[in-house]
Amino acid sequence: MILIVSQYKFPEGDAGSVRYYGFARTIKDCLHQDVRVIGYGPITDGWKDYKGIPYLSLRRKNKWSSYLQFSTNLINEIKRCVEVTSIIVGNLDNFSLIRLKRFCQRSHIRLIDDVVEWYAAEQFSKGKWDYRYIMKNLENTRIIDKSVSVISISTYLYNYFSFRGIRTAYIPNYMVQSEFEECIKQPSDKLFISYAGAPGKKDSLNMMLEGISLLDESERARIVFMIMGASGEQVKTALGNNSLYEKIERSILTYGRIPRSEVLEKLKKSDFTVLLRSETARNTKAGFPTKVIESISTGTPVIMNYTSDLKMYFHDGVDCIQVKEFSAKALCDALRRALALSVDKRVAMSQNAKTLAMQLFNVSSYSDAMKTILGL
Repeated sequence: MILIVSQYKFPEGDAGSVRYYGFARTIKDCLHQDVRVIGYGPITDGWKDYKGIPYLSLRRKNKWSSYLQFSTNLINEIKRCVEVTSIIVGNLDNFSLIRLKRFCQRSHIRLIDDVVEWYAAEQFSKGKWDYRYIMKNLENTRIIDKSVSVISISTYLYNYFSFRGIRTAYIPNYMVQSEFEECIKQPSDKLFISYAGAPGKKDSLNMMLEGISLLDESERARIVFMIMGASGEQVKTALGNNSLYEKIERSILTYGRIPRSEVLEKLKKSDFTVLLRSETARNTKAGFPTKVIESISTGTPVIMNYTSDLKMYFHDGVDCIQVKEFSAKALCDALRRALALSVDKRVAMSQNAKTLAMQLFNVSSYSDAMKTILGL
């Protein structure tokens, strides 16, 4: 049996849960192995089933005892499972990870750490003294050693761990493509663009809005920019510029936090999504944006600058529109290119994006890499 263990809110509470559902389906459908997921999502009364994948939450009613006893409960639960050969672990606090590492060494269980990020100091107000920054550095540089195998979400991480002589496999984000219904776009005179996220996170939402503001008034009138994850007041506060907000207000719709199912429905009705991130920050080089794969899985191409490994897969004008540099001016130029596209070209880009998702970001796309790292 193979276990997937994390403090993600499995099955649908966060992007990490989506990744681990994909892992579970690859292991079950492609490698034909028994697999279970232990997470930290909504409280469960024993093992439950999520689309054919058994899962268990270690969350309890008392949040403090739930967190403090997590590592003990986790190891006890693993002991109850029969013939565990490998454990894929991700998003665990360092104390739990160290305990699990020692337990796997004693029990002769292969431990594989799924590393999906490496923070940059500039992400935090306290910089390199931020607790999260320190803990992630400890995990990537000290806790992970040659006794642990690694799944690297990016070539940046793959190269780092390989250089240290640590056994690693490169597996970016992917989705279960069979669960996405075929979506045939019906473009209109307006350009519907979606963004799912909140101000102040990895993405530069402010820069996106500034890029829209640089368009001519007639161009802005043709854009509907849908923001999921922030209210209008939150966007206005984050901008800190009332005149800028008033300039673009008619071009944006805000929805606040909504369920993933609603996000996907809005993506299906969008012509594009947009993603703008620093190309030099360590956190963007080390990660791989789930939003991009989620978008193309619905047949929605992305207006984006090339960060992480995106340049390896995407082609400007074919299945995406490239923002040439990390700036509001470059985004404005990309938006103008999108506005100039014919209806037929938009439909073709949608089809190309979905084809890319089916071929390179599906459950079977990295089954060989998964098989190798699991030692099967």
